[in-house]
Amino acid sequence: MGQLPKIALPLERYQQLVDLRDLLNAPSFSAAIGELIKTFAEIGKIEHSLPGVDIRAATDGFVIRFDGTTAAGMSYEDAMHLVGAIREYLADTKPRKTALAHPTRDFIVKGIGRSVAIQFIKRKITKQFAPDIAADFADLLERNIAQANT
Repeated sequence: MGQLPKIALPLERYQQLVDLRDLLNAPSFSAAIGELIKTFAEIGKIEHSLPGVDIRAATDGFVIRFDGTTAAGMSYEDAMHLVGAIREYLADTKPRKTALAHPTRDFIVKGIGRSVAIQFIKRKITKQFAPDIAADFADLLERNIAQANT
């Protein structure tokens, strides 16, 4: 995840953000803002995307690149398993979650601090996301899978 930027808001805007977070029952300000971004993407005002994430269709699956690193390829089936593993990991309510290793599918989903890490084993690529951003990544990958199958 790296260094997190800080933003300054007038007190009134901050209170509106608190109210929005509470209204959406979001666990964090990031998740509340993410809901706004999803809404704008759904109505076509902005694209469905995540900064630093590049997902491209390939002949037999996808090529995924995080922050300009080496690309990792995966089949459509493996991509669906990755989406499922991310969602399963995020749904786990235990304080110490178990890593979801899928070595035959070349990925691991695990926690690093408060982050969710997605690791492509063969390429030795690891990307850490805040939990709500990991959910957005799963949604984005699922969207790409659906588009590739139409």
